[in-house]
Amino acid sequence: MADRHSEDRVGKLVVVDTVRSADADKCGGSKARKSPDLPQMVLSAAAKYWKIVLVIVLLLLSHKHAVNFWVSTWSKDNSYYSHGPLVPVIAMFMLWANRKRIETSRISPSWIGLPLMLLAVPVFIFGHWSSSGALLGVTFFLFLIGATLLFFGVRGSRFVIFPLLYLMFMVPLPATLLDEATFGVQMQSTKVAAQMLELSGYETHQIGTRIESYELPQPLIVGEACSGFRLLISLLTFTAFFVYMVQASAWKKALLTAIALPLSLFINSLRITMIGYAGIWTGSAEVMHDFHDWSGYLGLIICFVILFGVAKLIKANEFVTSFPPRPDASDAEASGVAVYGRGWHGCAAIAVIALLVTVKFGIAPLDASAKGRLNRSDVPKFVGHWASTDIPIEKRIRDALWTADLLQRVYVDSY
Repeated sequence: MADRHSEDRVGKLVVVDTVRSADADKCGGSKARKSPDLPQMVLSAAAKYWKIVLVIVLLLLSHKHAVNFWVSTWSKDNSYYSHGPLVPVIAMFMLWANRKRIETSRISPSWIGLPLMLLAVPVFIFGHWSSSGALLGVTFFLFLIGATLLFFGVRGSRFVIFPLLYLMFMVPLPATLLDEATFGVQMQSTKVAAQMLELSGYETHQIGTRIESYELPQPLIVGEACSGFRLLISLLTFTAFFVYMVQASAWKKALLTAIALPLSLFINSLRITMIGYAGIWTGSAEVMHDFHDWSGYLGLIICFVILFGVAKLIKANEFVTSFPPRPDASDAEASGVAVYGRGWHGCAAIAVIALLVTVKFGIAPLDASAKGRLNRSDVPKFVGHWASTDIPIEKRIRDALWTADLLQRVYVDSY
């Protein structure tokens, strides 16, 4: 009996081992089948995303003038949009954080995006012809949102729209709007800074954006670069990102967004006040300038510390790096999402954007079609006892004015 029991045990062990070996072979085979080589992965990704990549390339090519203007604005001294290069990176991160939601969403391409793109075509033509960066900026996002609806549909675009609209933070405002906004913030910052100095016991006198005091080594002039608008735009840019990525209720997100304006105004006014303190306490205008040059970064850091402090206080500091799939994503596999922009939807988006490229190369902008030269003899060199001298015009001015010919003639009283 002992021998039979031993045989049974051996038999059982053999059976178990056989089953495990079979399972292991099965798992190994499954893993081998589920791990495609690199060429297969590249081909699969190309088949799935090639229409999206093509639309992006054509959109950037058609709006090349606007994109170049944005990039040049980012690199200017004291630019309000020096944070511009970070915006596309942050937008891509938000898309990456939504990857599980996007992959498990029911993608149903919609024709709603086509009318939006078609309505933007004449605006693009006029913007290209007139070299209007503002109009081209508007059409860039109209085409981008329209193509997104064509590829993903209304429901599938839920997790893509905000990261795409976030790109607006890298686009400079039109000069007229920027000047209006800057001057308002500039005046408020000057007023609050003057009041802070008054409360500190220093007698001041405000004249527009100028703060004077007999204790200052020189008047404290709040220029456009010190208006606080640059700080406001940067703070709004990163607040929008933080609010989007944080797990919190809607009212908490609204509160964090709402405090950005008063916070930036207060901190910038405090910065101007500290520049005044530096001049008063040291009696040196050079110290004021030195503190001015690096205090902007300090102000931004203080804003972030206060913002994160408020977020922690209201318990809205659970920052996530990857959003989980939606609960309603269980039926996504049945939707057959193999190619984004499948059918005629993706082809329609490509056709419209390709039309823009044709327009770009087929219609000459107004500045490029300007021809001819001014007749210098029509402009008198002498007016009474005033004699004139022609002054060469700098290249940067010629490039900015975009005209065929310019004349700069300065008249001086000869008596």
